[in-house]
Amino acid sequence: MRSTVIIFFLVFIASCSLLNKDAEKEKRIREFLLQFKVDLGRADSAVLRHFQVAKPKEALLLALNVLRNQDSFVLCEIDFEQASVTVQGTSIVAIPVAFRTRDESKTREEEFLLTLVLDDKMDSFVISDINGEAFYSTFWKLKNSLRWIEEEYLAIEERKPIFAQARQLESQFDSVVWFIRHAGQTYFYLVEGDWTNHFLEPRQKQKRDTTVRMGLTTFDGTVILSPDYDLIGTPGFFSDDVVEIRRNGKIGYFDLKTQTTLIEPKFDLVIPPPSEKQWAIARMDTTWGVISNDFHFIPALDSITIDWVDNFRFLGKSIRLSCENYSCAEIPHVDHVGYGVVIPPSYLVANGIFSEIQAGFCATNGPLNAYTEYLESKPTIYDRVTGTLKALITAFEEHYLEGREEFYHSSRIVLLNQGADTLGVLDVPSNGIEVRLLDSTTLEVKAMTETWWMNDYQTIVGENVVSVYSYYRLNHQVKPEKLKSRRLFPQTEFTKLDSSYVMGNFSIYSQETQKVVNSSFLSATTIAFMRDEILASYGYQFAEPNRVKLFQNIMEEYSPKHESIGDFESMLTETDQFNLVFLNSLLPAKADLVSMR
Repeated sequence: MRSTVIIFFLVFIASCSLLNKDAEKEKRIREFLLQFKVDLGRADSAVLRHFQVAKPKEALLLALNVLRNQDSFVLCEIDFEQASVTVQGTSIVAIPVAFRTRDESKTREEEFLLTLVLDDKMDSFVISDINGEAFYSTFWKLKNSLRWIEEEYLAIEERKPIFAQARQLESQFDSVVWFIRHAGQTYFYLVEGDWTNHFLEPRQKQKRDTTVRMGLTTFDGTVILSPDYDLIGTPGFFSDDVVEIRRNGKIGYFDLKTQTTLIEPKFDLVIPPPSEKQWAIARMDTTWGVISNDFHFIPALDSITIDWVDNFRFLGKSIRLSCENYSCAEIPHVDHVGYGVVIPPSYLVANGIFSEIQAGFCATNGPLNAYTEYLESKPTIYDRVTGTLKALITAFEEHYLEGREEFYHSSRIVLLNQGADTLGVLDVPSNGIEVRLLDSTTLEVKAMTETWWMNDYQTIVGENVVSVYSYYRLNHQVKPEKLKSRRLFPQTEFTKLDSSYVMGNFSIYSQETQKVVNSSFLSATTIAFMRDEILASYGYQFAEPNRVKLFQNIMEEYSPKHESIGDFESMLTETDQFNLVFLNSLLPAKADLVSMR
């Protein structure tokens, strides 16, 4: 009994000793924190001496400068007195931090727990780790939101005089729809009639009010173009200060700087010239000619210019629409601050490159109401599909600010008849387009597309990039009709395959080597799927349950009901019969047994 009491007493003494040591260490840590707090107000060297961390000095100073309240938007409040200290094992300090806006009219707050790991050093401590990245990220998130608030505030304040003047002008005209700031001057687009900015609604963006008349005034309300025009364009496409003016479908030009009409609206089409010796090339009714640099029309074309026109070489340059490249118009209302509008020249509209009104460009330093930084058309490819069918193929690159992906790519195909009249416009969400006429009524469009964003393709192909085909029925009276197919590889349904459909530049990730391997031939996995997809479209029941489940997941209305190909062989189209034989010939013999039992 006595020995037990002695043991208990010794344990008690040891515990008290440890507690005293922990208490003493915590006291020293809090003294260290007080010194650290003082040194935050001193030179960099005074603060940095407290750290021994595996972080670049510059990165560490970013966080420290926030703690030192060197930011003009965000205030950082550190509550050292409420810091929690853990001294058992590794010494860890958790300090409550509050981020607040300096501007009390824009109250925002974020809380954070700044964590410091301390190591003993001589008779003090050194900080060996800090959650500085998370700390700075929290600060930056709040600052960023404030920056856009500040940007919006400044943008609105800057535009208030313009908004007020627009309201004043609306007492004289039906509506002031846009304003532009160009070469240090502000101009208003005014209309007579009922105008709606249809482009604000994605489903209505191609719609436009055709009964209104548009004009232009200076900031002080001086009318420089009376409201007598269909549409007035964006300056800078043909010359820096020149806008395109359209009246009753005819095209002319007006100089903002001299406030004079250079060319009355009388042309049906005006395109850029092949040489600086000419101002433009134009068509009046059926007559082509040159507009000289002194704005006279000369009804004749030389052989070079005829080639320029006939082969659409005037579409051979990239054009980037943005509020950096052009003076964007804006709607004079606080709800649409920074929503940029570009009215491209009519030749780009007539040839299907851009819409008559392109909108949604960011017209402020940061995205407020619009998120497109730019929309760029690449040089247009002119393709003579047949003697009577032509195609203009244009690739586009669009950059969205704060988008999930940096760039978005697409292509547009404009089909023309022999007289260059538009038969139809096809939009394809990919670049690298090829067009081929299979017969007098069927058009094939091939696009090289990355498979990472296409879940169905990811399920069944090994390639990182595949050729995706689509097919259209041509009718010279209406827009081409896209042919529907239940297959991921519709080429097996609409055309007899040859080696061109399985050869190309492919890259495949090898599970064995864990490397990307380049190949000039589709993988056996993909070819087998193309073969099996034909069979599945007739209701073939595969022996493998996983194969059945795959097609049930990705093929619309797949109903497995035939255990033998003989059950539906008589229903196979000639094209499907040919393609089954062709695809099987490309596969190892053992692969035939998978589906062809």
